[in-house]
Amino acid sequence: MFDDSPPDAFFDSATSRLEAIPVRGGFAGFEHDWTPKLSTTVVLGGLQVDNLEAQPGDAFKRSRYALLNLIHRHNDMLMYGIEIMRGERVDKDGAEGTDNRLQLTVQFSFGS
Repeated sequence: MFDDSPPDAFFDSATSRLEAIPVRGGFAGFEHDWTPKLSTTVVLGGLQVDNLEAQPGDAFKRSRYALLNLIHRHNDMLMYGIEIMRGERVDKDGAEGTDNRLQLTVQFSFGS
């Protein structure tokens, strides 16, 4: 099972059968330390569903995800950075959409 994934099964009311939906996906990530205080992480991922004929047109079909960040660890107490994310979704009927985000992060720790 994948977190935040579509359902694992579909109930076809016409046949009164519960059918498993084949799903495959994965992700890979890589982190590179530019200096002891500066690092970058890249993540790529995707999910593919083999839709059943009885599923509605707006059923989830495929998604792709990418992330790139730059993090600076100022000291043991302060870390900050910027992250760019892009997500794409396609439904069974071909409808599609994208979501692009820019995120700023600050973390302050009050001790070790």
